[in-house]
Amino acid sequence: MEQAGDALAGLRCRHKLVVSGLISADRSSPPARILNAMLDGTVLYLMSRGLLDEYFSMLRCPALVRRHRCTDDEINRVPACLVGNSM
Repeated sequence: MEQAGDALAGLRCRHKLVVSGLISADRSSPPARILNAMLDGTVLYLMSRGLLDEYFSMLRCPALVRRHRCTDDEINRVPACLVGNSM
């Protein structure tokens, strides 16, 4: 049972990392640098369908859309890059 809890904690951590990387005003902050490394393929990571669904949900959050002035195409590119660069 402990392993399941550890896995869920890891999912929450990655979810928070992506959110932090997106909302950070400082592009050199650790979360922003890790997210950029994920997006450009310099970091290997695992992706699950559940995590991808969470990312899609999070990217459509009105506060993030307003902050970044994202179009639907731009929103869809982030998870596509994350999937393309994942294992």
